[in-house]
Amino acid sequence: MNPAKLILCLWASLVSFSVYSQNCITTHPNDALECQGTFVATSEADINTYMVDLGLNSNTNKIKNLKIDFDYTGDINLFSACKLIIENNRNLSATGTACLVAKEEVRIESGASLTTVADAKLYSANIVTLQANTNLDIGGTLEMVSTQATGDARVNIRSNTTLNVGGDLYMRALRQAKVGHHANITVGETFTIISNGYSNGC
Repeated sequence: MNPAKLILCLWASLVSFSVYSQNCITTHPNDALECQGTFVATSEADINTYMVDLGLNSNTNKIKNLKIDFDYTGDINLFSACKLIIENNRNLSATGTACLVAKEEVRIESGASLTTVADAKLYSANIVTLQANTNLDIGGTLEMVSTQATGDARVNIRSNTTLNVGGDLYMRALRQAKVGHHANITVGETFTIISNGYSNGC
């Protein structure tokens, strides 16, 4: 972590998806349906198929989590009304701002990576997690935000994660905003942590 940059620990109320996630997909006609099961995308075509109806099962009228299980380069604007999961050891490279948005959870699994020369926006109503040994190389600003105003809202950077952020690093969650031991974080501008509950590093 770059000691020359400022870490802020503030108590503040949270606001909706739309305030934070401009230019990201944040809604879908099916997003109020109950979640069950997981849609595994192994290509960009699979992602496009999922986005038509969020993996709707017409028999149960339930939608599915979205798991990305391929190395993806391009316009990364991902949304799930359930969980959005980047599988272990998969590499995402965005040509512009990277958007990873979900209602229940955004999770980048161990060994996976996300790269962009622009900004990255990771938003969930509930939980945002970078699992251990993930790697993010963000040219602009990295925003990790749980928008939920009640309940188990958390943003976690797990142990041994490597983050290189050219601009600001912004973490915000109601219950907990936490950085794990031995996380290697370099921030070009300001590192801000905002939580109504527990924020370590403060």
